[in-house]
Amino acid sequence: MGVTNPVRPAVASLALLSIAVVLSGANAPPEIRIGLNQPVYQLESCCLYPGIFLRGYIGSEYALASYQDLTTRAALLPVGTAIIYWPQPDIFCTRVLRRPGELTRFAHFCRQHKLTLVLAHPPRPQ
Repeated sequence: MGVTNPVRPAVASLALLSIAVVLSGANAPPEIRIGLNQPVYQLESCCLYPGIFLRGYIGSEYALASYQDLTTRAALLPVGTAIIYWPQPDIFCTRVLRRPGELTRFAHFCRQHKLTLVLAHPPRPQ
């Protein structure tokens, strides 16, 4: 069973604008530039799925059960893949990167596996 979020379509419009700026590389630091032929995945609270667009519906095959599940799936991604992380609370599922230090550990994991982790916006204080 998938997860549906009515707010996602509105957020998707804003995301497209943000991603367009990142894809163009305009005034972006080199570490967050995403190439046109570079594979891109979205990481939301409890889902990791391919593409540069946020989805209103996410199939169960993209759902993540734990931090371990996230790292297992991310390890299978091609070298150079960009993972765009949307660190926002989600009322439909439990965030995978919720414990202290997990985001830092995942960023280190991405560097080790030659993946590019991009924060879509900074996390809000809890």
